[in-house]
Amino acid sequence: MNRKHLGDGYDFFKRAMLDALGKSRLTLKIMPMVSDKDWGDSEIRIYKSLLGTRAHVKRNRFDGRSEYFEKRQMCDLFLDPDTGLKIDKGRNPRNKNKKSSNKRRESRKKGPGDSQHLRSSELEKLLKETNVVAVYQHAPREPEKWLERKLGDLGEDLRKIGIKAVGYEAGRVGMIFFTKNEKRSKEIKQELRKLVGRHSERVVSMAQC
Repeated sequence: MNRKHLGDGYDFFKRAMLDALGKSRLTLKIMPMVSDKDWGDSEIRIYKSLLGTRAHVKRNRFDGRSEYFEKRQMCDLFLDPDTGLKIDKGRNPRNKNKKSSNKRRESRKKGPGDSQHLRSSELEKLLKETNVVAVYQHAPREPEKWLERKLGDLGEDLRKIGIKAVGYEAGRVGMIFFTKNEKRSKEIKQELRKLVGRHSERVVSMAQC
């Protein structure tokens, strides 16, 4: 999350999506993965107001991956990276037959200051037995059914370790909810369908992919 985007229309989308956690919500903590510089009280106040929450917000700049994610407690988390979730190199089935012609670009993205993405290996470490991790996601360049493809790419690896996923695709952006708890996954799916009404076909679960 970058302060230049604070207050844009997508923040209201995030607020609506977080409502899908419903009554089953545990203590919520928010990790904006700030990409410019540490936020002050003003930015935190505006951000919390836009999301309609009193939840704790981590204000530090996202500049050290392991330090940023350490000591996560048993709570629900909302992560707000600039772009979204990225499947670790070598784990994306779409990349298996591609030549690695962009090694220099990839190495730059791997740096500790890369705040554009949450990595799939980091997501796994944040999930406990009952909590939910919600991740804001921008669409890739191929927009049609992009969330279904995203969950399909993630599916094989995550299902092996008992992770369920359900998300909502809203044009150029979406939200994905990950959990190991079957009951909470079903509750979130139901809440999303109630929330979006006639657009419920945009609610996608990993089991469908």
